[in-house]
Amino acid sequence: MGKAKVLAVVPGRCRQCQRCELYCSFSHFKTHSISLASIHTVRVHGDGLSLEPSICIQCGRCMEACPVPGAMKRGAKLEIIKVTDKCTGCGQCIPACPFGLITINPDTREAVKCDCCDGDPECVKHCPYYALVYVDDDKVTELTFATRIIQR
Repeated sequence: MGKAKVLAVVPGRCRQCQRCELYCSFSHFKTHSISLASIHTVRVHGDGLSLEPSICIQCGRCMEACPVPGAMKRGAKLEIIKVTDKCTGCGQCIPACPFGLITINPDTREAVKCDCCDGDPECVKHCPYYALVYVDDDKVTELTFATRIIQR
């Protein structure tokens, strides 16, 4: 098996065009809806104001909080947590996410979270500013500032 890959943010490159959000929702739900996206652009305050995508780091806290066995599981690529058809939409995963990135789809009543598009993230492919990358886990610290805060 190859190295684990992670979705990461390259600081300072995001221009909040929201293409990542639109392509994310379209790839999963065939509609352009920011509310159905699993990635969001947020304002970050620090040394001034910057705009950065907020991404799932696949920490597993949602999976640990889920009371339904098998509703969330690590995919074939072990770093990715996927929501399965066993999800009841109870929402216990929502407060467990340290970044507030899990929602409940109002139509299916299932949790919506990033699955890295099964290893080929649409958000990365369509970001015109190269603010998002999908790289080997050991390369993240060379590119980002706070991705991987929560270690597995």
